[in-house]
Amino acid sequence: MDANERELTGLRWWLCCLGGLVPAVLAAVGTESAPAARPVVAAEQASLSFAQYAVNHREIPAVARFDVHFDFANVGSSPVEIVELKPSCGCLTPRLFDEQVSFRPGEQGRFYVSVGTATEDPGPHDYSVTVKYNDGAPREEVVRFQLEIPQQKVLVEPTQLLVYQLDEQPQTRQVIVTDARGGDLSITGAELSSSLQGVNVTVEPRVKSPEGFWQTPIRIDVAEDVPPSRQLASLRLRTNDPEYEQILVSVMIDGRKPTIQPVKAEQRRSTAPPLP
Repeated sequence: MDANERELTGLRWWLCCLGGLVPAVLAAVGTESAPAARPVVAAEQASLSFAQYAVNHREIPAVARFDVHFDFANVGSSPVEIVELKPSCGCLTPRLFDEQVSFRPGEQGRFYVSVGTATEDPGPHDYSVTVKYNDGAPREEVVRFQLEIPQQKVLVEPTQLLVYQLDEQPQTRQVIVTDARGGDLSITGAELSSSLQGVNVTVEPRVKSPEGFWQTPIRIDVAEDVPPSRQLASLRLRTNDPEYEQILVSVMIDGRKPTIQPVKAEQRRSTAPPLP
């Protein structure tokens, strides 16, 4: 073997050695540059656990009010206090069983949701209730239910009353209850769930509709000087019919004045320089 061949053989040997070291070097570099694994933190478990979070009742009977209930349990290690049951609309009236608001660990509870169908359109509806509670920290859960309301026999128009008192003039509105069954329903009393300043409610005499059904108008008088704020209440209508003992209508009186001020005549003058 001459000198050139020996030199070429030696070069090949060094190249083979370097080729074998490359994977090891790359592995070492990759190991050093890989980020350290983060510890896995378990998600905090909710204290309230519901038997069902969503319920589909499909079509319900033609009744004035339909009740839905939700069962729950305190599966946490701390006492739970129910702070609020917040419904998705004014036609829902949620209430805790026996008005119990505090639950020890392991204790079970139930709340009901009453749906006022007389003020709802026929057809499918989606509702929800947000359950706000405290187990040492404020938390909330949302439960939902679906139902289909059949064609109503007792009609309420409008289903909610919104009055914007902007021009400081007294206003009069009406809510009309119609017994489309051809029955003898009448309104025996009307009251607001909470006092609304500057608002009076009067039940007027029944009249026959063009279709021959009994109608009862309820007049709502709104004074010109209501407070400059938004007032909310439910109008509770009592009837002589055991199937429709009470009808609820949401009422909002908004006396807040517009914040945009009218522009005076002198403010309308142009401030642009005169044309040359």
